[in-house]
Amino acid sequence: MRLKIIICGIMSFVLTACGNDSTAIPEKGKGQLSPDDPTFHYQTLTAGPLRMDVDPKVGARIASFTYEGKEILKTERDENNWQWGSTVWTSPQSHWNWPPPMFDTAEYEFSQTGENRMHFYSPVDKETGMQVIKSIRLAVDEARGPLATLRYQVYNRGSAPVEVAVWENTRLPFSGTTSYPAGGEVSFSDDELIVTTRETDGAVVLDLDASTQPNKQKIYYSPAKDTGKRYIYNAYVNDGLALLKSWRLPANVAPEQAPLEIYLAPEEGFAELEVQGNYKTVAPGKFVDLVVFWQLFPAEELERRVAALR
Repeated sequence: MRLKIIICGIMSFVLTACGNDSTAIPEKGKGQLSPDDPTFHYQTLTAGPLRMDVDPKVGARIASFTYEGKEILKTERDENNWQWGSTVWTSPQSHWNWPPPMFDTAEYEFSQTGENRMHFYSPVDKETGMQVIKSIRLAVDEARGPLATLRYQVYNRGSAPVEVAVWENTRLPFSGTTSYPAGGEVSFSDDELIVTTRETDGAVVLDLDASTQPNKQKIYYSPAKDTGKRYIYNAYVNDGLALLKSWRLPANVAPEQAPLEIYLAPEEGFAELEVQGNYKTVAPGKFVDLVVFWQLFPAEELERRVAALR
């Protein structure tokens, strides 16, 4: 496998200063897996009980996220290589409709800074002039324990301003529950299809159960603006594990989008937890970004972890 390595200091858009510990990520799996195996190209970070695998061949997608070896993401690939793992799009969707922009599945270049941080660089989209850069850090945080910090940047490499936001989309098995803060505004892609939720301990909880949620549906959630909270969260609980995502509430949201969106696809067996970043006009050579914190831990710790965010 031939790797294209980006050397720190050469390219002006490298995000993190590099020192003597800057190295290329080694090839993985040689002598054990065939290059035809999708996992052959995975690049891996670990911290305590957490492990995150990223596939630079397919959109620098987060292909796996585990706690003590137990998976939380939907890892089964569909025939189009779209609806699995965690990816990044540009927002709003009205700019590209479907299928997703090339950032979703293009091959990314990558570099590594130290032992716990990786950077992935998409090609520049010839149609829009935009480029996506993903920086992922997995480390043990003094206050929050093992923590993944994901910073996504959309750069304007073109010659004219563009209006854009960053959009993170994480696919998970259609099982367990997902929850978000109570209050705020909620709307649906189809108001005639019933979505059953319950409120408990200041959170709205949605059961991911095809018998009670049999229809495709999109939930748009905007938190109340008078709470004084700077951050928003979304939790997913399944098979004894909890994934807790938190991010700064955007000042502006792209048209027809919301800070948190949840897509239900019970027949296909997955749900999407979607995070929207700040929507702004980006001048040539500038960028807009989104930082999302991921925590993965035993489900019984969820209430305590959410309380710490408030």
